Amino acid sequence: MFRVSWEEYALQLAHAASERSEDPYQKVGACVLRHDNSVAGLGYNGAPPGININWENRDERRKRV
Repeated sequence: MFRVSWEEYALQLAHAASERSEDPYQKVGACVLRHDNSVAGLGYNGAPPGININWENRDERRKRV
């Protein structure tokens, strides 16, 4: 039976996290593994809670994401 490496596992989790991004131009996800390969955190680019972004305005988008 084939198992993906821990690095591939983390990349797949990061890709899944990126699907939560609201940014229509660039979706980014991240996964941090601890030394024992347990997941320390997942994240993605997007607006902070309660903030609405005009995604077409590049300068505004860059300040907030």
